[in-house]
Amino acid sequence: MPITTSRKAPVFENILVTEETFSEAIADLKSHPILAFDTETSGTKPELGDYIAGCSFSTPEKVSYYFPFHHVSPGGSEVWLLDEEGDEDPEPIYVKPGDTKREEKVAEWLAWYDGDQVFDPPHDISSVDEFPPAGELWPGNLPLKLFKQIMAIIARPNVPMVAHNTKFDILMAIWTARQWYPEAPPDKRRQWENAVLCADWHDTMVCAKNLDMDGWVGLKVIGEKIWPGANAAEKELVALMKRRGHSQKNPMYHNTRPEEAYVYACADTELCLRLCCDVQPKDVDRVGIGATYTQERKVMRTLSRMELKGIMVDTETNREQMEVCEELMVWALAQCHKIAGYEFNPNSEKQLEKAFNDCDIDIREFCQTTYYVEKLNQQKRKNNEKPVELCMRKEVLDELDHPLADAVCNYRHFSAFLSTFINPLPELSVTDGRVHTHYRQTKVVTGRFSSESPNLQNPPKRKYKLRGKRIHKKWQALNDRVNIRSQFVPAPGKVLLAPDYSQIEYRLMGCYTEDPLVVEAFMRGDDLHQATTDHINNFIGKEIIGRSEGKNCNFAQIYGVSPRGLCPMINQPLEVTERIIHAYHQVHPRVHEFTNDVRDAIKECGYVVNWYGVRYHLPLGLAYKGVNYLCQGGAAYMIKEKMAALQDYIDEHGLWNQVGMLLQIHDELVIEVDKDYVDEAVQWIVPIMEDFATDVPGLRDAFPLPIKVDMEVCPRSFGEKFQWKGSYAESIAQ
Repeated sequence: MPITTSRKAPVFENILVTEETFSEAIADLKSHPILAFDTETSGTKPELGDYIAGCSFSTPEKVSYYFPFHHVSPGGSEVWLLDEEGDEDPEPIYVKPGDTKREEKVAEWLAWYDGDQVFDPPHDISSVDEFPPAGELWPGNLPLKLFKQIMAIIARPNVPMVAHNTKFDILMAIWTARQWYPEAPPDKRRQWENAVLCADWHDTMVCAKNLDMDGWVGLKVIGEKIWPGANAAEKELVALMKRRGHSQKNPMYHNTRPEEAYVYACADTELCLRLCCDVQPKDVDRVGIGATYTQERKVMRTLSRMELKGIMVDTETNREQMEVCEELMVWALAQCHKIAGYEFNPNSEKQLEKAFNDCDIDIREFCQTTYYVEKLNQQKRKNNEKPVELCMRKEVLDELDHPLADAVCNYRHFSAFLSTFINPLPELSVTDGRVHTHYRQTKVVTGRFSSESPNLQNPPKRKYKLRGKRIHKKWQALNDRVNIRSQFVPAPGKVLLAPDYSQIEYRLMGCYTEDPLVVEAFMRGDDLHQATTDHINNFIGKEIIGRSEGKNCNFAQIYGVSPRGLCPMINQPLEVTERIIHAYHQVHPRVHEFTNDVRDAIKECGYVVNWYGVRYHLPLGLAYKGVNYLCQGGAAYMIKEKMAALQDYIDEHGLWNQVGMLLQIHDELVIEVDKDYVDEAVQWIVPIMEDFATDVPGLRDAFPLPIKVDMEVCPRSFGEKFQWKGSYAESIAQ
């Protein structure tokens, strides 16, 4: 039955488009200078076969259209009953396909209803709604050939298109068109894909994130906050789908009839358009992030291209890495069982607690002495939450010097490698041999990207050091073969370039603090971490730390690490660590002053603002994160700006076939380049990334330190890198 919103007066008129009214609706959409767009889909992975069930548009004339294309039946039937007074129940009973018990009961009711039985059933039947077989189209869907005209609407140049989570809708439209029109010539397909990607897209979700970095960005949350009752249509549709056996988190709207879904779908585009036109522009002007939001829009298009292209996976290397990690995981699990004296699950806190207790370790008591739990419970007490009594996270086990802790950490490490970076790749690359990770612009509070399906933001760079004493050389050798990045390879005739910003976060710290030692080291091209190490040792009067400890001291200032937290990072007791921190503050006085200035700013106004105008709201109890947000967040926005600049260069010079960005891993990019174009590509990639004549007012003047990019080339895999030596031939000859 059709769903109607419970709002007394809908703001927009909602129209379900049929084949007869399609041309009229398209003509109306073409007449407007701005449109909002949204898709209803069968899932979230279009590269693996998910598709658009329908799409909606809203116009400035307060009219919304819904175009249903592929709503399919879940199968089964709905039975509408009469109560004892003869009134129809407000909700029917849904009978799933193959649900024999319900089918038998319905057959019994139907038999009575037809007069074949003489006994009275518990209810009378008003009607039975038999659904089409599972997978068949509901009546009312539009012919798939008409979707080409939808693509033409969203690809119009210079016509603003508004969406919430725009990148998802763009990619869903492109992948759906690839599925529905496989016969399209490659050149023609690239042409309309480029047109869609280069359209004038706006994203209310990204804008909301930039306005409030720590706030909620969901359309429903924002809409309900501004216009109470705006989500009424969704609530009714979710209730309907829940009745049919779908979870609230994944209601599968493509299984609804078009007439059941269109009001809900139109409500989303209505909210988008009202946000974009009536609310967000005022907030953007008030906060002053217009240039930053423009940059984020450019980055969104760049990420769309990266996700669409994906990175190639070598199936043989993937299989080898799977075998090696499985063997190491089995060995580590056997060590766990051997030490405990019996089998147990190392991922179960309850079973692991028993194993530690049987080894004469009171793990609950030990947890309370660890820095991680102490810090966690401090925050929980501030929030009036129950303190943690037992915690088996890596941060806790890292402080426990015991063979069982070593074995558990080894087991969990290889188990995580398998589940995150190895096992999912064959399934995720089944379509074209490439994995298409999904980047999220709005998940991380600092402004960094996160990625999922699979997570390619954190592929391990360094070898894992096995924990434990007297580890047999067999396992050491096997561990040396683990190289997660080696699974990712260039396409035939291509190579991978990996430009990486050198110490970008600490260069930002130097710009913020203008600390003489930091500025001098970067201006002269010295090793900052070695300079810090030497100055601390000279101040104390003896060689107490090495370069790696000096590096950890530097970054402890950015990440707000306490003396207690720094102890394991520099392998020193608390008393010595406090002396080192005191020496650090004497060596870098402006860094210490800047940290205090940030705390004072948060205490005064509740937030700090980076050079891009982005505000980071923080409670006073978390003021220590302010420096991190400014430095790490600032670095995130800098690399976003350069990603957009690189894509602009590719677009302007028509280099889509020769050069393509594939991955962004914090301060590093992965770019696939034609082998015979590598030397020329490096000549413009590095200058673009090192030049900060930005569109953001004041940034150039505020950034006096040189930016340095380290370029590496990967001829065979991302796990095998060569330092750039002036040319491709010289680099791989090392």
